[in-house]
Amino acid sequence: MANADQKGFFHRGEGRSYQLGRITMIFKADDPDAGYSVCETLSHPGGIGASLHRHVTYEETHIVIEGEYEFRLGEEVFRLGPGGMAFMPKGIVHSSTKLNDGIGRQLIVSSPAGVFEAFIAEASVAPSAEFRSIAAKHGVEFVNPPAP
Repeated sequence: MANADQKGFFHRGEGRSYQLGRITMIFKADDPDAGYSVCETLSHPGGIGASLHRHVTYEETHIVIEGEYEFRLGEEVFRLGPGGMAFMPKGIVHSSTKLNDGIGRQLIVSSPAGVFEAFIAEASVAPSAEFRSIAAKHGVEFVNPPAP
């Protein structure tokens, strides 16, 4: 069953909102019975994203709505624009970077429900120096970039 404060329709920008640097993350729906959460991201101007990391507690599917992104999954690198999709399985090293100068928007579907939001909710209110320890607590490990 969905959360009691949920409804069936959401407008752009509507939902539970968190700010993580220059990225606004808006969680729209999570349904533990269905096993997934849906998050809208708004990346403000500039090249920003998530550096190389892996998570063993959840998987993600990124669907690009606006802008251009570079996704790394293992050794493969792809550039995706609106309508493009990237699936990030549990345990696989990956990253994402917004390439365009303007706004970027994505939908991220994560499974199981609530795990990704718990990490973002805690990280968004903590001092930046605690980010990696909070990430580790939620099963996220950041890794060094590959050698050139």
